[in-house]
Amino acid sequence: MSTKNIPVEGCPFCFENGKIEVIAEAPDGYLVAALDSAGSPMPGCYLLIPKIHTESVIDLPICWQGSVYILLRAIPEVAEGRTDWNLNYNSGKWAGQRVPHTHGWVVFRSEEESESTRELGLATIVRRSREQE
Repeated sequence: MSTKNIPVEGCPFCFENGKIEVIAEAPDGYLVAALDSAGSPMPGCYLLIPKIHTESVIDLPICWQGSVYILLRAIPEVAEGRTDWNLNYNSGKWAGQRVPHTHGWVVFRSEEESESTRELGLATIVRRSREQE
């Protein structure tokens, strides 16, 4: 069963505001290419965005889990054979959430990464990059 979508004016992740390009769609969510202005942790990321506007992943209805599964299974089809990635959710300001519309990052990883980031978890990479700022 789909949830009712009530977009929030000005939200960059509410589809109706025209700021996202949908790559794949599920009943309750979208897979989109990351917007540069969204604070992408690494180049070439995708976002998992629920169709309903809620600030916390905890507030999402249970049906969102099915959409996440569908969207994750779409990644190999739309990501040109990329098979290694991290999935990251930040929930709340102090956890690093910068846009108050729940979303998850799909961050692709590869052997070609620099040795300083290869085989590290996303949280470690982001923390190290912020320490260097």
